[in-house]
Amino acid sequence: MLKCIPEKRLPIVFAQAISIVRRLEIRYLWINSLCIIQGDQTDWETESANMHEYYSNAFLNISAASSTDHSTPFLTDRDPIWHPFEVNTISPQRLYARRVPKTIGLSDKGGKLFTRAWAYQEAALSPRSVHFANDDLVWECRHHVKGQHAEPRGLMMSGAVGNAAKLPRCTYAQLPLPGSHAACFICTDPRLVLVVSAIHDDIDQTWHEIVEGYSSRDLTFPLDRLPALAGVAALYSRATQRRYLAGLWDGPSLPRHLSWEANYYPQLDRESLLQPSVYIAPSWSWASIMGPVQWALPRSIARKFKSCATILEATCDLSGLMTYGRVSGGRLSLRAPAICRRLSCPEPQGLLEDLDFYTIEGFSSFLPDCLLETNGESMQRVVSAASINNPQYKSHGGKVWCVLLGYHDLGLGEEPDDDDLLPRALVLGKTGDVYVRLGLIPELLDEPNPFLDAPEMEFTII
Repeated sequence: MLKCIPEKRLPIVFAQAISIVRRLEIRYLWINSLCIIQGDQTDWETESANMHEYYSNAFLNISAASSTDHSTPFLTDRDPIWHPFEVNTISPQRLYARRVPKTIGLSDKGGKLFTRAWAYQEAALSPRSVHFANDDLVWECRHHVKGQHAEPRGLMMSGAVGNAAKLPRCTYAQLPLPGSHAACFICTDPRLVLVVSAIHDDIDQTWHEIVEGYSSRDLTFPLDRLPALAGVAALYSRATQRRYLAGLWDGPSLPRHLSWEANYYPQLDRESLLQPSVYIAPSWSWASIMGPVQWALPRSIARKFKSCATILEATCDLSGLMTYGRVSGGRLSLRAPAICRRLSCPEPQGLLEDLDFYTIEGFSSFLPDCLLETNGESMQRVVSAASINNPQYKSHGGKVWCVLLGYHDLGLGEEPDDDDLLPRALVLGKTGDVYVRLGLIPELLDEPNPFLDAPEMEFTII
């Protein structure tokens, strides 16, 4: 372990961060790659489990967003914002114009940092951050997001900042709130007295929005899919007293959490369409795939969810020291209305152009979690590109089970109408005595609704 490292030996990004904290008269600076023993898995797991404490209790988060790596300085002269020009009219005038501000968000326009999954919780947990972006200096705290030269755009979409992702330090308490079954967040920050009541459905929707922002970011190592969000999960668990299940939350709203869908269309490539070759999470968790995910409904509609599934058991086996980190296995047993149908898919030509070639009889659309292949009479996820390139690769289709999770009420009235109900159903493939999630059915084609007379069945999903 190194001690008293000469400053001149440090990368320029670290040295510039040190200069900032010195100017602010801050005594301590946390840098992950310096404060975590490199190559020591135990120390990495121990410190990663405490990240929510480090960042949520920090005075300031320094976001070197414009640096592509630790050797690229972020304290540099930026291009001039305002440019003078003259207008030759009857009364010539000298005016100033500026370029349209670039989006500081989920793109390299704001900086590579905004595309990194590990950086998500650093900004989300910190009470205040300064983002040194490519073309602006942005201040962010729990109340404001302000650019030095203009209002920043796209920060909410980055998942780094905004009301949906900025988390107050809070404890959970049950308070009598007339007319609602509400959770009450009581902020314990002595500098901020804040009581916010939030309906549990809103808490669930906020988690969905966080996962949507986080899952679209990049990871070098697929095994970090859950650990890189562990700090945020730790605070949510503390606030809600719910049990964490590999990226989802146990409780009455678990069927709604299970209705996530893959969102590959922003970046459709062969690598993201494959099931990761290493085990990351059970198939019912969004963390089991590497692409972005979504719940795809606005908050006002998403809240109005009626569950039709009964969760019988849900467990995860932790791998390592992190309570909210990696898992080595998981099982979910449920009872719900279900029907058996046939899934059809073509030969692999044109796989990367469109995922709509997967069809299930009787349904207008099916959203697969990843590429699928035939497994005897049933279907399974494709794990390796070698499967697709193998001449024996079979993708012509097979038997699947469509399992109803529940309905979203699209209507505006107080009483739901059958025409306003949008079903969300899991599609499962059988492997031995258990099942694997293959995707989601977001809407119906059959009239009448095929689930109305469907028998309830029990499934164990791994």
